[in-house]
Amino acid sequence: IDQAKAITEDTKACSMRVDLASGQVIPQAALVYTNSAGQSVQVRGCQDAENSSPVTLARNYEACSDLVSLSALTVTPQYQETYTAKDGSTVSVTGCTPDAAKATAIQKSYDACADKVDTTAGTATRQYQLTYTDEDGVRQSLSECRTDDETAVNLVKNYDACADVVDLDSLTATRQYQLSYTDTKGVEHAVSKCQPDSAAVFTIAEDTSSCPVKIDLANGQAIPQAVLSYVDAKGKTVQVRGCAASIETAATPLIKSYEACTDVVDVAALTATRRYQLTYTDQDGSQQTVSECQPDSGAVFQITEDTSSCPVKVDLVSGKAIPQAVLSYQDANGKTV
Repeated sequence: IDQAKAITEDTKACSMRVDLASGQVIPQAALVYTNSAGQSVQVRGCQDAENSSPVTLARNYEACSDLVSLSALTVTPQYQETYTAKDGSTVSVTGCTPDAAKATAIQKSYDACADKVDTTAGTATRQYQLTYTDEDGVRQSLSECRTDDETAVNLVKNYDACADVVDLDSLTATRQYQLSYTDTKGVEHAVSKCQPDSAAVFTIAEDTSSCPVKIDLANGQAIPQAVLSYVDAKGKTVQVRGCAASIETAATPLIKSYEACTDVVDVAALTATRRYQLTYTDQDGSQQTVSECQPDSGAVFQITEDTSSCPVKVDLVSGKAIPQAVLSYQDANGKTV
């Protein structure tokens, strides 16, 4: 008799329901139970959870840029309505909204601009412009930045942030880099996407020693397999492909080998059928067997009978004289069996 299964609330499969009017986020849950196979079975879809408390929405100013009005010379902070999820992450439920009560005046500043990066010239240059001080006391930059040419620094190649790019068609791996520079505070900034360095190209080699040979019975082939790898700039061997068909070593045809198999005799049908195993020759020149003995429908021998060497059997009970015979056939080697 099946035992009753406990039905529980499962909030993992459900999203939170946002109620902006009440300033709350209400957890939702599905009703589930665990069946005898250990699988979770849902019996009701997502609805407001009964065993989880609503979460109060909070204003998050850090997620939004300030609203700048150069005509009014004001900067107004903006916020998003957010809540904290169970995993501790912050979830936004609205777009950025201006908070007029926290508007501040715009002032002139020469040290509040982001650096200007010129990848063509290979430089990064500090800039200055209008600024304002936000509610945290941090000076924020506005538009109309001007470059300070005396502060220009050269961009450098940073390889640590990029993975090598692998091209299996050409069997090469090319080192990549980002352009970066270090600002006046000693902070490194990446200013480009990863890009290949044509002067740092590694050759990919294959190794068949750790891979089994793949047997393709449909096409009658034994296919050598290999892993592909290369040695990177740090001298580390990097595998870029697991065991797959070898690029350098061609497939070997499967051949029929009869030596280890005996013929199968069917007395009722008066036939003897030759049997074979499928084999191939490996890279070391050794013959490898890949199948059990199986009949060869193209090598069937007819069994014949010979009464000349056998006496007639006399059956006194039935009153008959019964001729007797031996059965034999000539095998593939011309031998009578």
